Amino acid sequence: MPRRGRGEKYQDVGITFIEVIRIVPTGIDFETAKYISRKQYNRLAKSQPRSRDVLLVRSGKGSIGKVAIVSDDMFEEMNISGHINLIQLEGVNSYYVATVLKSRFGQVQIE
Repeated sequence: MPRRGRGEKYQDVGITFIEVIRIVPTGIDFETAKYISRKQYNRLAKSQPRSRDVLLVRSGKGSIGKVAIVSDDMFEEMNISGHINLIQLEGVNSYYVATVLKSRFGQVQIE
């Protein structure tokens, strides 16, 4: 049965939807992820991360500046919340960018 939450329709199965709370210091927590329908996934085409994209949380008390990478081994169809910036890089190592953003210097720049 579909559930409602913050304007999004969630389902018990479907395409993984990553919220701010799922971005943790070690990456993305898929254990309690929510799911959206294929129709909703297709409608949100601009927020579909690819492998090696960097996710940067841009809002939420105590959450701004959290960073994760969509790694090759976890990649599946997924979508992200509007509170997460999707950084798609070319010619730059995603792990380098994530490390800089997580560093003290990167966090100061984000603040």
